[in-house]
Amino acid sequence: NGQVSVTASADNPKLIGPIVVSGGKLSFTPSIVGGTTATSTITVRFANGLVTRTFTYTVETVDDPPTLDIIPDQSLRMNVAEPLEVTLTGIAAGPGDQQELRLFANSSDRAVLPDPVVEYATPNSTAKLRLKPLSGQTGDVRVTVTVRDAGGNSFQRTFKVSIASPTLIPPANQRSEEHTSEL
Repeated sequence: NGQVSVTASADNPKLIGPIVVSGGKLSFTPSIVGGTTATSTITVRFANGLVTRTFTYTVETVDDPPTLDIIPDQSLRMNVAEPLEVTLTGIAAGPGDQQELRLFANSSDRAVLPDPVVEYATPNSTAKLRLKPLSGQTGDVRVTVTVRDAGGNSFQRTFKVSIASPTLIPPANQRSEEHTSEL
């Protein structure tokens, strides 16, 4: 009988998943979380006996960049009493990563809008930005939010803040009245 059978096993199947034997080749896909060593045993059985080989491999940890959802553009009036609060979402260390994160926010024009105040506590997936333009200032400003992980990777999102003059609304007694007439 000239049949050959090949079997493969791993001492840590959670690390590498199933080992597939096909066409004389072995393949496997390491898990997303690495930093661990595993040992696999390959056995080839044929008519005259068998051959067994063992090999060890290490799946390295990959430090993926952090994440942050898209931040919509914002509009506010100049001379607002309270800062505009913007909620940031989708903050994470990256797939399979668990590490400390830091957030920063920078204004493209500090003469109109100082750097926003960031309220964030790692490992939360949300944060708050507080935007307060300087008194009497208007214009369009870009704000860049950076998420940086402990491994030095960073990810940025930029959004526009439009600061406009307040709309003057005449007092109620000076508003024109809308009149309708019946025919």
